[in-house]
Amino acid sequence: MIVTPIDIGKMDFSPFGEHRRLIEARDVFKTDFYTCYVDFTRFLSGDWMIGYVESGLLPEYCVKMEKHKRDQSLMICGDFPMILPLAPAGNPSDLDEAPQADKVSAAILYPGDVALLNPGVWHDACYGLENGVRYYFLSKVHDTDIVVKTLAPGPVRIRR
Repeated sequence: MIVTPIDIGKMDFSPFGEHRRLIEARDVFKTDFYTCYVDFTRFLSGDWMIGYVESGLLPEYCVKMEKHKRDQSLMICGDFPMILPLAPAGNPSDLDEAPQADKVSAAILYPGDVALLNPGVWHDACYGLENGVRYYFLSKVHDTDIVVKTLAPGPVRIRR
């Protein structure tokens, strides 16, 4: 199976969660030194941990994905476009469930894009579209809440 990534702003992201393109925010603060785009819409609540990821170009195949059983996960695109492989949530608390290869899609996030994933949504790390990427994520999960499984029935090729 081969999947072609789609611009997150042009796809129906609702089965996976919510999306914001911050550079399109209506509240913009500018100075001589920076521009700040702010979305004041309620997006997150509660206690969150932050992580920083450095990854390379998208590998030829997506083999495994993870899901967070109880909580959301937020991906924040940095300065280069990145690809986020996704599969719909099944039963978030089912530890035996595996992500289905025929349901995999891939979103392209551009600088300023934010993707908030619903609990149970299968995802891989984000990978560079044109070069390596660095990005941040926020999560409420603990190690016991993360399930990692091999795609069933097998790997998926995602085009760059």
